[in-house]
Amino acid sequence: MAVDSRGLVYNPRKEYVENGRFYHAWHKGKYLFPCDEEEKNRLDIMHKTFLVARNNRLFSAPVHIGPGYKCNILDLGCGTGIWSIEVADLYNPEEVFVRGVDLALIQPQEIPRNVEFFQVDIETPWQGMRRDGWDLWDLIHLRTLNGSIQNYPQLYSQVYSHLKPRVGYIEQLEIDWVPRCEDGSLPPNADMLKWASELLSAMDDHGRSMRVDSQRTMAHLREAGFVDIKEEVIKVAVNGWPTDPNEKERGRWLALGLTTGLAALTLAPLARMRDKSIAEIQALVERVRLEVANRRFHAFCNVHVWTARRP
Repeated sequence: MAVDSRGLVYNPRKEYVENGRFYHAWHKGKYLFPCDEEEKNRLDIMHKTFLVARNNRLFSAPVHIGPGYKCNILDLGCGTGIWSIEVADLYNPEEVFVRGVDLALIQPQEIPRNVEFFQVDIETPWQGMRRDGWDLWDLIHLRTLNGSIQNYPQLYSQVYSHLKPRVGYIEQLEIDWVPRCEDGSLPPNADMLKWASELLSAMDDHGRSMRVDSQRTMAHLREAGFVDIKEEVIKVAVNGWPTDPNEKERGRWLALGLTTGLAALTLAPLARMRDKSIAEIQALVERVRLEVANRRFHAFCNVHVWTARRP
């Protein structure tokens, strides 16, 4: 065990400290975002943001769930496991089983009996991803993996080969971090635009892009063999500026996720890939926080959801 400058104890074999944040040490350097309590809180806030944006739907793929049939669901890059746990809680254990996998084992120990978690690098050849008694999955779920994946065609190929023919679905959700504005209230020199540009550029250089490109994603899915490819795009305000109650609630949750998570998203990419000082990064983050809190800026981010079926 070791102790960081703040007196917090950590295990160097499992995690390391950089610029005051904890990062997982397994396959060190691939994933540029923290795995500490602060980051787990941000991930759970973003889960709530997406849930509100989707009218409390955990997924939209039309998989079969019902008596006499066991629906097996695989959650790739499950993070804190909150999505896996809520899906498992929602259904009868005899009808639904969920497995969550991630680079970091940061999931809770007390979990429903129809969910399990494993430490897996999904960018390597999948071994042990099948479960005793059956071979393939009904649904493979991916959420906010942009920034984590170097080769999406390769990943989609592995997903395809592990889905049940004719009835197996992939569902992927990503948020486009580039703020948009339709009424001109967000100036072109806004710091949140500068932040998004610098972050995405840094992640491009890291080789794991955070950019959302719908046409490219759907082309990759088609090339992997998927059919019935559908996309849903949901506007989510960056704060509570909308007048519609549901849109306002979406915005409030995203604002909370941004203000609590900007540093986590920004520190390693800009420090490692752009050689920015911590003072420079903190100053940018604080300016963006102030803009996120300003309801005069009618900005929003698009959330994209793709579903596709293995024929």
